[in-house]
Amino acid sequence: MLGVTALGLCVGVAAAYGGSSLRAIARQQAAYFGDPHATITRVETVRIRGARPGHARWTMIQMKGRRSFRVGCPRPGPGPAGPCHAHYLEVGIDLANHKPGLAWGLTASEVSAIAEARRASSRFRIFPDTPALYLRCAIPQGGMHVGALIGTCSTVTLPDNRVKRVKFVETWSPKGGASGPPMTASWVVTLRRKGRVKAIRVVGLPPQLWK
Repeated sequence: MLGVTALGLCVGVAAAYGGSSLRAIARQQAAYFGDPHATITRVETVRIRGARPGHARWTMIQMKGRRSFRVGCPRPGPGPAGPCHAHYLEVGIDLANHKPGLAWGLTASEVSAIAEARRASSRFRIFPDTPALYLRCAIPQGGMHVGALIGTCSTVTLPDNRVKRVKFVETWSPKGGASGPPMTASWVVTLRRKGRVKAIRVVGLPPQLWK
C-alpha cells in the first residue's frame, strides 16, 4: 500500500463508478486499517497523470469508520502522511488490475470543513473534496476572455480536530504558450468555530476574476 500526499490527475471528478467488486476491495482495505464495518460515503473515478501506461484510471472510494483508522493523514507540502485521528479513509484502486494502491486518512473535521467551504461558492465546485489529489480542471475566465484554461486544482487543509481554514489552489500555464513558471492563485476559506464560513480571501489573481 502506498502512502500518498499528492497525486497528479488528468481529469476532474467523474461520475460514480458502481462496481460491487471495487466496493468489496475497499471494505477489505477498511478492515486492514482497523474498521471492517466502515460505511462507503463516496465513489469516484479519476485519471492519474504520469502513471504507468495502462494504469492511469483509478477509482477513489471514501469510507467513514466507527473508530479511527490506523493510517496517516496527508499534510500540506511534500512529505509522508502524518499521524492523525482519521475517521475517514480514502482508498484508490487501479482499474487496470483492481488492486488497491493508494490510501490515506481524513479527520471528521477535515471532511466537514471541506464540504462547507466548497458550498460557499459555485466557483469551488472544480476543486476536489479531499486533499492529496491534484486534478486537471477547466478554470473559467472572467471578463471578455473566452473559454476556460486547462489547469490543476487541489484542496489543502491541515488535518485536525477543528479545521479552521480550507485553501483551494489552482495552477495554469502562461497565456499564449509563453514560457515561464506556471501561474498560481488560491482561495482561502476561513471557518467560524461552529464550522460556518466566516470569510473568503483571494491570493493572487484567479482567472475567474479577470476583467
